[in-house]
Amino acid sequence: MGERIYFKGQQSGLRSNTLLLGLGLLMIVMLCLLGGWFIWHGVNRPSARPATAGAPGDTTPGTPAATPAQPLTASVSGNGTPVPVAGGSNAQSPAGNESAPGTAPPAQSVGGDLPIVCIDPGHPSEVNRGTTVQNGLQEVQITYDVALKLKAYLEDQEHPIARVVMTRDFREGTGKIVTNRRRAEIANIAGAALLLRLHCDTGSGSGYTIYYPDRVGTAADGKVGPTAQVIRESYLAASALEGGMEQIMTPSLPNLPNNGVKGDSATYVGRKQGALTGSVYAQEPALTVEMVYLSNPNDAKMIGSEAGQQMMAEALGNGVQHALVALEHRE
Repeated sequence: MGERIYFKGQQSGLRSNTLLLGLGLLMIVMLCLLGGWFIWHGVNRPSARPATAGAPGDTTPGTPAATPAQPLTASVSGNGTPVPVAGGSNAQSPAGNESAPGTAPPAQSVGGDLPIVCIDPGHPSEVNRGTTVQNGLQEVQITYDVALKLKAYLEDQEHPIARVVMTRDFREGTGKIVTNRRRAEIANIAGAALLLRLHCDTGSGSGYTIYYPDRVGTAADGKVGPTAQVIRESYLAASALEGGMEQIMTPSLPNLPNNGVKGDSATYVGRKQGALTGSVYAQEPALTVEMVYLSNPNDAKMIGSEAGQQMMAEALGNGVQHALVALEHRE
């Protein structure tokens, strides 16, 4: 009897243990399911923080006074390359003129691996607004018109050459300005492979001229630059740009002279500073193209026409392509 009673007690204990084990396993399963539910909702619930596409713009400075540059960027679709935005707190207009805040077009997502080219339509700056009328044309408007056509050429959807950042998004020379320093900073922040500055010359000459920083200069605020590497690479890019432009210009516009490649030190500002202000601040190859002499009636007639602007943009685009290849294969 004792053995039978002992055996029954054992069975009862085993059943109790089995029940407890089952309850324990059930609780573990329920906890796992509950934890999974919380994890799923945490991943899929929209963030309470609004998405930001970058800080408000600050690439359009207002005064020639040296204000610390703000590291303002906006993400580029595609590969997230930082690109500056224009307008904002540094935008300035003369009294009585409202400065409409503008945003510089970001580098387009035409290809994440393509280099970035910063196109700088010359003027209005702290030095010159570019609004003087010569042969019915204003430099500030011509440089912007050609810049837009060059941008379209470089970002052609079928055969893109580069992504583009522009230093201004307004055509007129009234209202806000972009200082020469800030133009270079826009290219620097964007990580540009090339800074291309578009201008029109004045004087007794004719044709197009390419300038590059051929020596170290000192800007009005004491900034010294560019580096020896930027000087070397700028010359390499200038030579390649000239060759590419000539391929288009010579057959199409044989009467528009190619004045060749010259150093910044040959310019009015360069003679005083050693280099143009934009070149002093540039951290990438920096080229200035004087596309025509607006003071020359024949040059002005050409660049004032849609066909002439398109031809210039294509020549510049071909030159940029040559320059980028040369820079890619530099030693």
